Amino acid sequence: MDIHVMDGRSGVASPDMALAALRHPDRGRGPATVLRDVLHAPDDEPWRVLTDRALRDPATAAAMLDAIPALAAAMGDGWMDDALSFVDVSIGATRLHAALRRLGAPAARAATTPAIPVLVPPWEQHLLAASLAAHRLCAAGRRAVVLTDLQPAQAARMPLIQAAPALMVSCTRDPSPRRLEDYLHRLRTALRGAVPIVVGGPGFGTDPADRAVPTDASCVATDPAAALRSFGIAVGGGAHATNGD
Repeated sequence: MDIHVMDGRSGVASPDMALAALRHPDRGRGPATVLRDVLHAPDDEPWRVLTDRALRDPATAAAMLDAIPALAAAMGDGWMDDALSFVDVSIGATRLHAALRRLGAPAARAATTPAIPVLVPPWEQHLLAASLAAHRLCAAGRRAVVLTDLQPAQAARMPLIQAAPALMVSCTRDPSPRRLEDYLHRLRTALRGAVPIVVGGPGFGTDPADRAVPTDASCVATDPAAALRSFGIAVGGGAHATNGD
């Protein structure tokens, strides 16, 4: 049964329309535009149905996963422009996380160890970027695990951290770069050995001024798989990283 959604911002959309846009992105409205209508539907059913149907076809699931960053960025723009309320953003983020978790599960199960921990500092409230980074590593064949709310000394004592060939830190760089610098310094001091620390997340964009490498980080990256490969760690896929040297 086709579920029609009237969004007020973008018109009418449905899981069937969104699936068609994912499978044929060269026809009509782009996938992100149509998915946005379903993402902000008044109830969860259309988004759940869309995810259920995408799960049946790996190519469609991959296309939906690829659309998540654009959907998240559009949601952020809507918040900044007062086009979306706090409730809209909260519900939308929850739905994106649910889709990422379900659609990314096959890659997570198939990925190999040792795992790459993706640390989210205690002051951070945004987890989607870290979850996307972890998924991209899993999709490239390397297991990744998101860890939140850990102080550096706590993290350094974990066997998972001690066995990791590299660490990643995902953050927004707000409210202060000094807080990130302090976190990285304490993490580096607590670690055993010179393990690479890759930093990324919202706020680390394409502008070189936004991608300055913090003192105790090894590099700033927009592509986690490419960053790990630059340190000789075996992963597939990936395109770009900015090294600290």
